[in-house]
Amino acid sequence: VEVLEKRTANSHLRGVENAYSYLRSLLRNGEGEIPSGPTATIAVAADPGAASSIGAQLAAQAQLSNTWPESNPQALAETEWLNQRIAELRSEIQALSAEQRQALVNEAVQELVSGGLMSAVISRRVAQGDVLYGLLGSVVVRIYGSRIYGPDWKSPRPPDLFSERG
Repeated sequence: VEVLEKRTANSHLRGVENAYSYLRSLLRNGEGEIPSGPTATIAVAADPGAASSIGAQLAAQAQLSNTWPESNPQALAETEWLNQRIAELRSEIQALSAEQRQALVNEAVQELVSGGLMSAVISRRVAQGDVLYGLLGSVVVRIYGSRIYGPDWKSPRPPDLFSERG
């Protein structure tokens, strides 16, 4: 599920057409398993009929970065920063008025429906008001982050060289 959430949160990649099939393929191909060692690569079985499939995209990403973040301090720092950033955005979304939050949820639902990703679980989350978790939460956070902070909301800003004058 984390792979699916990260995949849908990445605006640079094509949307997932059927979340259930995508998850089933991840499990079938062993992509949902956690590698056994710090330098283990993520095994991705390419579908011969889908060269531009999500599996092929994940394989390319896995080849670019085939080590655990713990062995790469910069990757670990970036992951920690992004997790903190998402937590901050969730807090900001919770602080919004009910009307503002509902507008975000409506936009996220529209996006999920148009991408064929709407499910009974997501519908239940919307009905219960539990909109900041799972796939729905990822989409809500992405929409909010892009709207408020621009398309680079999940990239750390370079340090301000002029803020600390000696």
